[in-house]
Amino acid sequence: MSQTAIFVELLEQLAVNDCQCHCQVALQKATQTFYTLDVILERSRSSGLSISETSEIAWAQIGKTGGQLGSKTTSATHHDQPISQLGPIQLLIESVQRIPQASPESAVAIKFLLPAETGYLARSDIIQLRLESLRLDGKIAIFPRPLAQVQKAASDVVANECFTELLDLAVGAVVQNIVLAKDAQTHLKSLQQEVALRLSLPCILSSPQPTKQRLALIHLGPKSRLPVLQKAKALGISLVIVDASDSWVQSPDYRDYIDDFVAMDMAVEDDSPTVARIVEAVQSLSTPVDAIVSLTDRFLHPTAEAARILKLPSEPPSAYEIAVNKHKMRELNLNGTQMLHISRLEDLEQSVASSRDWLTYPLVVKPAQGAQSRGVRKVNSEPELLTAVRQAFEPSSRGVLIEAFIDGPEVDANFVLLNGEILFFELVDEIPCVDGFAENQMLVPSMFQEDDVAFIKSYLHKQVLQMGFSTGVMHVEARVRQTTRVHSIDVHGTLHSQPVLPSQNATGGAGIFIIEVNPRAPGSVMNDITCLTSGVDYLSLQMLFALEKFETVKALSQPMLEGTRCWSNAVVISTTKQGTMMSGDIRDDLAQRRPDLLTYVTRYYPVVRQGQQIKQWPSYVALFLVCSDVSREHSIEIGEQLRSEARVEIV
Repeated sequence: MSQTAIFVELLEQLAVNDCQCHCQVALQKATQTFYTLDVILERSRSSGLSISETSEIAWAQIGKTGGQLGSKTTSATHHDQPISQLGPIQLLIESVQRIPQASPESAVAIKFLLPAETGYLARSDIIQLRLESLRLDGKIAIFPRPLAQVQKAASDVVANECFTELLDLAVGAVVQNIVLAKDAQTHLKSLQQEVALRLSLPCILSSPQPTKQRLALIHLGPKSRLPVLQKAKALGISLVIVDASDSWVQSPDYRDYIDDFVAMDMAVEDDSPTVARIVEAVQSLSTPVDAIVSLTDRFLHPTAEAARILKLPSEPPSAYEIAVNKHKMRELNLNGTQMLHISRLEDLEQSVASSRDWLTYPLVVKPAQGAQSRGVRKVNSEPELLTAVRQAFEPSSRGVLIEAFIDGPEVDANFVLLNGEILFFELVDEIPCVDGFAENQMLVPSMFQEDDVAFIKSYLHKQVLQMGFSTGVMHVEARVRQTTRVHSIDVHGTLHSQPVLPSQNATGGAGIFIIEVNPRAPGSVMNDITCLTSGVDYLSLQMLFALEKFETVKALSQPMLEGTRCWSNAVVISTTKQGTMMSGDIRDDLAQRRPDLLTYVTRYYPVVRQGQQIKQWPSYVALFLVCSDVSREHSIEIGEQLRSEARVEIV
């Protein structure tokens, strides 16, 4: 029996059991890229087929006597179609089966999405990506396989609203859980507005059918990077993983995600041996790769050098060398400030003594190479300075920097560049811990005014180009002391800006201090924030850049219309204690005591689990990603409550 026949039979059975299902169908165009097909499955005693028309929508109602679901004839051969073609009908069947358990006058509302063009989806999960931050009591379904062709409905199918033929073309759906029947159309109308704002991008590519390209990823890293594999699969990329021999990705559970694996010694004492090992690993493959890429700071420069040797695409290795070495970056004097580089501990006291005339406290001590604020300290005296340098020196192979402490709000500035042109830009407010450098929360959208954002974007863009980069994803960390205004930010995330006084007037970019330029996608938390608020996925773009799939990059770099669709706050739960984590899962505990807070949490990242040791502090224990459709202040308030309610026991 075909899937469509099963659906009709279910309608009949419901009627026999005195629980008739009343099916309403409406077709309309949402964007240049998608039609929507609305289906309301309502528990009702009415029957028969009727059609009512409005200026926007025609509703076809299918009851016990049915009527035609469409002009298409079905046969047993329909079972032979790929599962992606059966998905929409299966979803409908699943929804119909829920109707008998529903209360009278209730309904299930479904919005199917159909392509308005023939071509290939830029990524198979684009609907999930762009709609995921909806506050929805329901689920999102996606149907097409990666790189599969999607088909625009023929004009006669659209004109006649042939139900099954339209369903066969669906690429995704949003299912609203059981609601009152009288409210179903209101829910779908509200959802239609969100679809128009979130999916107005040219994500159906008309170019010839793409072929799978092979990409070697140098150092996948911890299991928290599983989403990278999922993104690559949705993009139709065949991943080859080059990593340590004990990498978790070799488990049979992940065979569907990777095409090949090459074990490599991942120790990085110096770039040259690492470059040679990468080249050897890539050349050992029986099938060549089209590109290589790394998402990890310590492998960025060696990977670029290896790409040059292998004649694969890459930005200039010299630019990466500057970016990953803070000393080399400071030598460009992008900030117009002085710094002291300690390359040998034996020279520490003499170097400090000879620089006392310009060393004005407070100062910042940081490893010349490092990430995530590790080893970074603010010092207020020479004894503190000497101690901090000695502590920071051990984890760094490139020495330690001493530089002025710059006050002012800290921001992350994320760029998507193609041939020097900005395709997408985002400014993120970082609220660090009191007297610390590790972030306490990250807030999107930024509170900076539009002209200040333009000032910051222009200044940082010039500095990135000066370093030698023109194409790719750039994650820049900076402090903003002054733009067209003087800025400060309090621990609650409130930005305070005042007009610049003549005595404070800065020249050039002296009011913006660059902390780091990272030529890669931001970390997973920041990446998730941008996916949820703007629909742009930096990690996916970095893989596409490596493969030079620039048309796809341009399509997927377009944010949602009318700005970010929610206020996001990445809330850090941290500790200043060392010891053993005794607490269980923080989210599970909150689910028992404060489930109201978790309704605003879209992601949870457990960093330290029960029984694990905490050796460095301050240390992240967990992170919550909060999305509010109310206000920035509301997202901050939820974050403060999460921090207050989180129970962390360390002994």
